[in-house]
Amino acid sequence: MKKRPSKIAFNNTSMLDVIFIILIFFISVSRLQEGWINIKLPEARASEERSSAPAMALTVSIDAENRIMADRREVAGETELAAVARKFAGDAGPEAPVVMIADRSSKSGTLVGALKAVRDAGLTNISFSYEPRKERR
Repeated sequence: MKKRPSKIAFNNTSMLDVIFIILIFFISVSRLQEGWINIKLPEARASEERSSAPAMALTVSIDAENRIMADRREVAGETELAAVARKFAGDAGPEAPVVMIADRSSKSGTLVGALKAVRDAGLTNISFSYEPRKERR
């Protein structure tokens, strides 16, 4: 008996299944991302209107060497910052504003620790500020 030459066929079914699964995955992920986190971004004001902090606010700043300053006074660490924040909360109340400023090259862990210390002290009105880059001429 003579053998017939077999025709080689390419089966696209499994490839189409994979493409449909990937398509369904990307559609569902894009639907989840639309309202995932509600972020309220600050609005920029004109430079002559801008003020760095409200009059009765606790200003916490972190410099490039990760030193924490509370109202332009260096504090030893997060525990001392928490004590300063508790005193401020006692004087001004828990709704008193706190402005946090961190240097771009500081460690994010220092900022998170300072934020936790202020929050644990009972202050809830916390905002973030930054110093704009100086333009090179």
